[in-house]
Amino acid sequence: MRLLIIILSLLLSTGCGGNTRERPQTTIAVSNWVGYTPLLYAYQKGWLEDLDIKVVSTTSLAASLEFAKRGLVDGFCATQMEYEAVKESFAPLIALDRSYGGDMILSNMTKEELYALHDTGVDVYLEYESINLLLWQYFKDSRKWNNITFDLKSNTQSFIAELKFREPSIIVTYYPYASRHIEKGLHVITTTKQSDLLIADMLFVRRQDIPEDPVRYKKLKAIIKRAIAALENNPVEYYRTVYKYLEGQSYEEFIGSLNDIKWMLDPEPSQKTLLDSRGVETGTLL
Repeated sequence: MRLLIIILSLLLSTGCGGNTRERPQTTIAVSNWVGYTPLLYAYQKGWLEDLDIKVVSTTSLAASLEFAKRGLVDGFCATQMEYEAVKESFAPLIALDRSYGGDMILSNMTKEELYALHDTGVDVYLEYESINLLLWQYFKDSRKWNNITFDLKSNTQSFIAELKFREPSIIVTYYPYASRHIEKGLHVITTTKQSDLLIADMLFVRRQDIPEDPVRYKKLKAIIKRAIAALENNPVEYYRTVYKYLEGQSYEEFIGSLNDIKWMLDPEPSQKTLLDSRGVETGTLL
């Protein structure tokens, strides 16, 4: 219902007559992943007004992707997995961070209990059209299972975070939602810190917009760096500014989640090579 309301409001604000596509502002869909909070911080501080950029807050990567698919936004923050679905229309513009533990596999069983299961079924909760699926496949294929049947159940992270798990379950998630699961007693099975899987978060924009406005987007990248500097200089003020996006995450949990990413605004050549090899064109990155 929340997604429908946001979509309807966007349609009303952007107009929906024929094929014309006039917007008073450039709109960017941003979910509440910790690596995207510099954009949320900059928006709250009014730093994006001179660039005529509006942030549309979403509750999941899947929702941001849906906005991009429907042509309701000019850009969106996501990983290389979501980008695959819209790469004909969108291109990478600004690299933001890489997951270094912030994406994870949780369970209502301990690691030992999970790996000891045999001849049974396990429910797997995830956002199917997101990086969750790639992480799940990587984890599932990394070990042998004892005749286990996995039943994938797709929904938004905000919905999954409200569930109670009574049957053997695996939850593929990320911060800030992981904090809520861990508070309820779920166990961390593995994270991106324990794997060589490169999950890169980037800002993607419509392809035709990149050559039209390079100076504006370079200013946006500088603002993102300014927001990260504000975080490092005064993390309490930063946290308070973005708190409403954090699903109730405490200050301590927020600071902890920062240890599970690595900023990547200027990717190393080896990282660009790896992304290129996986179908992510890095030539358009600022």
